[in-house]
Amino acid sequence: YVSGMFSSMSTSQDVNIQTTLTIPPGASYGSWTVSVKDTGTVAITGMTAVLYNSSNDAIAVIYTGSSPLITVPANTPSDALTVSTVSPGQTVSGSVLNINSSNVIAGSSYNYQLVVKFANGVQKTYTGAVTAESY
Repeated sequence: YVSGMFSSMSTSQDVNIQTTLTIPPGASYGSWTVSVKDTGTVAITGMTAVLYNSSNDAIAVIYTGSSPLITVPANTPSDALTVSTVSPGQTVSGSVLNINSSNVIAGSSYNYQLVVKFANGVQKTYTGAVTAESY
C-alpha cells in the first residue's frame, strides 16, 4: 500500500522528439519541423530547439515565449512553437520555413539541440541529428 502511494506521487520529466529537414526540389530554402510530446508527468513551460550546420553554427531556432531559453545569433531564421505550455501527453510543433539552401544539403546530417524547461523548475537538454531530404 505505502509503495503504491509513493509511486503515484513521483514525477517524471521526459519528451519524445520528432524532427524533419526537407528541401523542395529546385528551392533556395529548406524547412525544419520539430514536434515534441510531453511523455512525463510534469508540464513543459518553455522550449528552445536549435539546428546547427556542419560548422556547428546555429542555422534555425524554434522556441516558446518571447525569447529563446538559450542564446542564438541575431538574424537566425526562427519561428514559434504552437503553444507555450505543454501538458503531459500533449504534442506541440513548430517549423522554420526559410533556411538558406547554402546551409542545408540533401543527404547530409545536421545536429540539433532541444532545451526543455518543466513546471517544477527542472531543465533538460536533448540532442540528436536529422538528415536533410529532398522531396
